[in-house]
Amino acid sequence: MAGTNPNPNPNPDLASAPGAGPESGTRGPAGSTAGRAAGVSGSSLRHAPGGAGRGESAQTPERTWTVLIAALGGEGGGVLSNWLVDAASTDGRSVQATSVPGVAQRTGATTYYLEIGPRREQDGAPPGASPAAVASAAVASAAATSAAPAAGEALLHGFRTGSGGRVMALLPTPGNVDLLVASELLEAGRAAQNGMITPERTTVIASTHRMFAIAEKSAMGDGRFDDERVRRAVRELSRRHVLTDLGKVAEQAGTVLSSVLLGAVAGSGALPVSRERLRDAIERAGIAVEANQRGFDAGYRLFEEEGAKGGPGSPSDLASDLASDLAFAAPAREPEAADCVPSLAPIEARLEALPAPVRELARMGVERTVGYQDARYGALYLDRIEGLLARTAAAPSTASPASPSSLEAGHSVVRETARQLALWMCFEDLIRVADLKTRRSRIERVRAEVRAKPGQPVAVTEFLKPGVDEWCSVLPGWIARPILRAADRGGWRRRLNVALHVRTSSVSGFLLLWTLARLRRLRRGMHRFREEQERIEAWLGRVGEAYAASPALALEAAKCANLVKGYGDTHERGVRNFERTMACLAACAAAPDPAGSLRKLREAALADPDGGRLDAAIAALEGEASPGSA
Repeated sequence: MAGTNPNPNPNPDLASAPGAGPESGTRGPAGSTAGRAAGVSGSSLRHAPGGAGRGESAQTPERTWTVLIAALGGEGGGVLSNWLVDAASTDGRSVQATSVPGVAQRTGATTYYLEIGPRREQDGAPPGASPAAVASAAVASAAATSAAPAAGEALLHGFRTGSGGRVMALLPTPGNVDLLVASELLEAGRAAQNGMITPERTTVIASTHRMFAIAEKSAMGDGRFDDERVRRAVRELSRRHVLTDLGKVAEQAGTVLSSVLLGAVAGSGALPVSRERLRDAIERAGIAVEANQRGFDAGYRLFEEEGAKGGPGSPSDLASDLASDLAFAAPAREPEAADCVPSLAPIEARLEALPAPVRELARMGVERTVGYQDARYGALYLDRIEGLLARTAAAPSTASPASPSSLEAGHSVVRETARQLALWMCFEDLIRVADLKTRRSRIERVRAEVRAKPGQPVAVTEFLKPGVDEWCSVLPGWIARPILRAADRGGWRRRLNVALHVRTSSVSGFLLLWTLARLRRLRRGMHRFREEQERIEAWLGRVGEAYAASPALALEAAKCANLVKGYGDTHERGVRNFERTMACLAACAAAPDPAGSLRKLREAALADPDGGRLDAAIAALEGEASPGSA
């Protein structure tokens, strides 16, 4: 994962002048780097030819150094900025820091920009000198050079404020960033897209751990972006880079991400501030000093490993070395459903009787459905899997000599059906939400995430906004149906969402959700439960029918269950698109490419939940069928 950029700019100051180099503007190729996805954690460290690595700044003429911190709210970007300001100030340097206001909320993207100047005594005037004296010193220094700029230009570049700071920029500009620190991979991608990373100048320190964006989490299908595109862009655009899962490093060190990032900054040598100054800034702040310095040392060790190996470290080497070096580990997390799933002994024999390719997925499905409802519900899940297996075994073989055997094709269809069936049978309703939020494993996970000490109180507030559909979902059908019809006629079905703030860390708030979760014993008589079971049975019947025509078509029909998910408007749109897609099953079976035709409908429905693309795909399918029928 190591590499170099050809022909780096030998004079880093050239990049600071707008238009002075070919990379001074926004880079076009970075425009394609916004995609990202959860991927394999690793690391990449690279030097430009002749780069000195750590300590490089000691041989570089004093100038103004620029730092861009791209972080998410709650990850300590502001704390990291404060540490850098303190260390630079203590080092006798002019420093200025600005931030984007108003977005530093939890997981909200925010940026901090710093400019660090030379030591004050190196600018021709003693520290604390008046602005007039500093300006005069700057003019005198400029006049002493063979190519002295005009007095006004010297004043512009040499003027200082009363505190000894230069006139500095408030925002970064493309091509003028020395160090980019990104707390998450997509933030590095944003910086690359905006032209903040250049091969002549920029060192990039970015964590590759993921906090999925709203667009990724709200997509009907798999909305995760391809993070390899961001990694590739950072490798190609940066002068030096570190790409590794710093979130995991922080977790192993039992500390926060910001301290690991500070240690990585110190190890990179990208700033003219010594390691001791940066580490001492943590102590001067006086907050969680021991844990933060532990994280600092862990981040710094990334570059020690690089130096010990004589070059860029490999992802596996760094991961294994850090895992063995760090003695502090985050508390172990038990599986989410482990605190509520009873023994599967009564149906273990049935699971063992399933074909090997299906057995493991079916076992996980049974565990999920039992944890969702009860052992009888898990047995119903297994009944449905066994029924589909019987149908596929009894269907006439349609396999050609060049295709997989009929048995393998049947197992592929049943495997996908088992996966989708487990998800569908455990649909989200108020009872499910309340159950998940009051589980012991969830409470322990929250405490681990905020690193609460034993016995330390943690206040947790749940933000809920149930509407008419959610409340009716837990009512009997004979009550829910008239209410929903009246809501549709009156136009208030989408207007009665009730915002609830429930403090589950209090006795009353916890008991409220705990009591709601206990209603799962009554779930079989509720409106939503019965509706979903009817849809599931109809879907399973269509999968079996499609298998008789084509195993590939049946596999696509099984995947269509992914259209039904969520609750409220999301669930309503998903059900509508699912029913429209499955209504075209016969038309797809008559098409030249049955599986491909149904796949196009499913992908169109996932790409556009409102149904516009699905309309176009259905029209195209009908258009293909019209010439044949004429």
